[in-house]
Amino acid sequence: MTSHLFPAPFNALEARLWDIRCRLHAPPPKAPPVEDVVIVDIDTRSLYKLGRYHQWPRSYHAKLIDLLSRDGALAVAFDVLFIDPDRFPEEDSSLVRATRGAGNVLHCLIFPEVDSLNFLYEMTQDPYLPLNPSSSYLIPDAPFPLRLRAEGPFPALARAAEGLGFVDIFPDPDGVVRSVPLFVRFLGRCYATLGLKVFLDLMGINSEDIELLPGRVAFELPDGPLEVPVDREGRMIINYRGGFRSFRYISYYDVLKGRVPEGFFRDKIVFVGSSAPGLMDLRSTPLSPKFPGVEIHANVLYDLLSGRFFRTLGKGRSFVLAALAALVSGLSASALRPPWGTFGTMACFGLLLYFGFFPSFSRGVWMPVVRPIWAGTVAYVGSFAHRLLTEEREKRRIKEAFGTYVSPLVVDQLLSHPELAELGGRRAVLTVLFSDLADFTPISEEMDPEELVAFLNEYLTEMTEVVLRHEGTVDKFEGDAIMAFFGAPLPLPDHPARAVKAALEMQRSLDSLRRRWAEEGKPQVRMRIGINTGEVVVGNMGSHKKMDYTVMGDAVNLAARLEGVNKVYRTEVLMSGST
Repeated sequence: MTSHLFPAPFNALEARLWDIRCRLHAPPPKAPPVEDVVIVDIDTRSLYKLGRYHQWPRSYHAKLIDLLSRDGALAVAFDVLFIDPDRFPEEDSSLVRATRGAGNVLHCLIFPEVDSLNFLYEMTQDPYLPLNPSSSYLIPDAPFPLRLRAEGPFPALARAAEGLGFVDIFPDPDGVVRSVPLFVRFLGRCYATLGLKVFLDLMGINSEDIELLPGRVAFELPDGPLEVPVDREGRMIINYRGGFRSFRYISYYDVLKGRVPEGFFRDKIVFVGSSAPGLMDLRSTPLSPKFPGVEIHANVLYDLLSGRFFRTLGKGRSFVLAALAALVSGLSASALRPPWGTFGTMACFGLLLYFGFFPSFSRGVWMPVVRPIWAGTVAYVGSFAHRLLTEEREKRRIKEAFGTYVSPLVVDQLLSHPELAELGGRRAVLTVLFSDLADFTPISEEMDPEELVAFLNEYLTEMTEVVLRHEGTVDKFEGDAIMAFFGAPLPLPDHPARAVKAALEMQRSLDSLRRRWAEEGKPQVRMRIGINTGEVVVGNMGSHKKMDYTVMGDAVNLAARLEGVNKVYRTEVLMSGST
């Protein structure tokens, strides 16, 4: 939900991670450049040798076209604007003549934003449709960006060109060029980006050969359709061949001066543009912060020629991926104990990053990782918080249920293993202990109520401490009688021995109490204890408002009877044979 309400930070982070993927998979810097697509570069050296670019006569470009044409270039595409006529008409004439004579030269146009303050108004007629009809395409219901104004070559040059392609760059909000719209819409027609326009002309594709399909644009080629994945705005993700100079760069000056070997440009596609910083055509890409715009167009063409495309996973599959990440992370947090729940979630995130960075990228898929990881994080935090609250309630329940029955050590163990504190009834073999003070009724009748309560509290406190030290559970007090059992709720393999040791220590503790009571003038008492081991039913029993953790069964009754049999044998501790 957060990623849909505030998409910008998620999209920005996803884009940055995409850039990292591109750099991880980029060819090494010393990889050989692409040879069949060449860039004639108006570089710093050319500017130094030939002077300021804006003072160049257009006959330079005419000469360049003639040289490339004679050398057998397959196509020449200018990423150089010639909007206004030159002040010397013969310069324009030479450029128009060279363009028309070569028959394979494409020039560029741009689609600036409407700006009435600078007198750039919306156009109502397409100035280039009558000049170069083959440069625009009729594509019904096209999703491409809409533009309201166009600027391109002066009319004579537009008429002479083989075609016109736009060179506008469409960076993402962070300024990085990751994709390009294949077309833009202008007054009911569609103009292709320069790299695509070169491809369309080479393949002889017209409007009838272009079809819009869900998530892609199909071009009908002689050997079958070429389907190019696009987003909902008709943008194609650029699969960059590499960083700066992944294509062969030749200095404009060297070509103009005839320093390139004869036949070098034969059957090559030539882009003419600039890498010089002063000409302001450097862009930021996933692989380089300063990347010539002309090489972006060369990459677009190379992707189309090689069929190297990236496609997105799609909204539906991306949602499923995020839901799966949330499910796995939530289950890890709720079902696995720390730190395994955290490890499970981290493993899920690691797999997402691995598949997003390597297998999916290698298969040409932009798999989102930010939203799935965010969904997993939210699910993990939510499940973990719910688990903490649930465990806290469980701890309170255990403390309330057992805090007065068992020792703090046993309570701590139950908190660490709450499954042992299941309060439902169950059958178990336990050892039950009953104790009672012999002939205490007549003694109690002679004592004041306050004195009786203080006497019993002192006695019961001492005996309870003994039972708890041996990890027994105090079931209940009935007057001076104590009922306790060993082996629940915490399993104790040696519960019979613990019960017997507790009984003997209770007698020793009573001896100490009797000596103190004798000094204080209090009555002397004797204690009888019965112990039995057997199968009982143990659990919380009672009503919804008042319950006790207790035991029931014949084994309990036998322990109580053994306590009474001490009278017959004049003994203080009796245990059954099963104990």
